[in-house]
This record gives sequence, structure tokens and C-alpha cells, in this order.
Amino acid sequence: WMLFCTVFEINEVWESVAKATANNELGIAAKVATKPHLDQRTERLICVYTEDFSNIKDVTRVAEKLKQLGLTRGKPLYYKPG
Repeated sequence: WMLFCTVFEINEVWESVAKATANNELGIAAKVATKPHLDQRTERLICVYTEDFSNIKDVTRVAEKLKQLGLTRGKPLYYKPG
């Protein structure tokens, strides 16, 4: 799953994603895009990985958990398979 956050939200959202991932509540891994020194963009990306993109039940479960944790923040949620 791909979560886009403002630079002002990124630390809070990443903390929640990292904790939920460590507690086996989300997918198998997660990563956050750091800010390169000269990068002027105002959004950052957090990726939450599922084990198998063809496992619709698990992919949906992770999406629902992201929403339940309030991490979508009213923004669209995108999934990039494989």
C-alpha cells in the first residue's frame, strides 16, 4: 500500500506504521521515503508491503487496518502489486 503524507505528518504516520508492522498488524514490511537535502516536495511516501498481492483477503485486511488506524487521513489509498 502507498500512503502519501505531508512533511508535517510523516513522522507521526511513520511511527504508527512502524509499530503496527512490528506488531504483525499490517503487512510483512514497510518503508518510508526520506527527504533528500535538496528535495522541495511537500509530500512523502510510506509503503506497506503484503506478502502476496494475489491474496485479496490479506491485501484488503491491510487496507482496512490502515483505515482503522486513521493513517489514510482522508486521502486515497493506492496499491502497487509486485
